[in-house]
Amino acid sequence: MKGLFTIRAEYDLKNKKTSITMTDEDFSIIERKARLKGMKISPYMVDCALHHDDNLRPEIRAQIQTIINYACKIVEQYDLAAAEYLHEEGKKIWSL
Repeated sequence: MKGLFTIRAEYDLKNKKTSITMTDEDFSIIERKARLKGMKISPYMVDCALHHDDNLRPEIRAQIQTIINYACKIVEQYDLAAAEYLHEEGKKIWSL
């Protein structure tokens, strides 16, 4: 049918593979950390490599945005200008 498309999982879209060498101890640590985050080893290692210097990983940014939205909702009941200020300051976070 025209116009239909298939949505594929992010994992299915990945097409590069590599191999790494590490000690048993390193592997155990990485495996444990991945498990604690509810991730498999490969996606965990990619996440760490891509975001090692990013203190605000996507899941942390989402949590911050949820908190900002909640705070704005509460504050706007009492002070609309303060709520707008919080909203603007929240937007500045994402421009860093």
